[in-house]
Amino acid sequence: LRINLGGASLADVEGDTLAAVLDAVWRHGVVCVEAQALDAAAMLRLAHRVGEPLTLPPCFFEGMRDPALPQVCRVGNLRPGAESAADTSTAPELLVR
Repeated sequence: LRINLGGASLADVEGDTLAAVLDAVWRHGVVCVEAQALDAAAMLRLAHRVGEPLTLPPCFFEGMRDPALPQVCRVGNLRPGAESAADTSTAPELLVR
């Protein structure tokens, strides 16, 4: 399911808009919100608004999270702007700095 927020940041939407996004997640299990470029701080802000963020032990996602924001970690092996399997990396760089 694709959702377009008309240029608004998912981290900042409120009220009925946020409720509609969360309802879609519960109904479909996953949604694709178009045109989002959330940095780590925005991701954490959103996480606090919709639940309680977890911080996994340091042995999880080694090298894939910002020490200043350990609740936010990179999952996957696609580089920023990836468009194909050629854009994958077996030793990904830390995305959140």
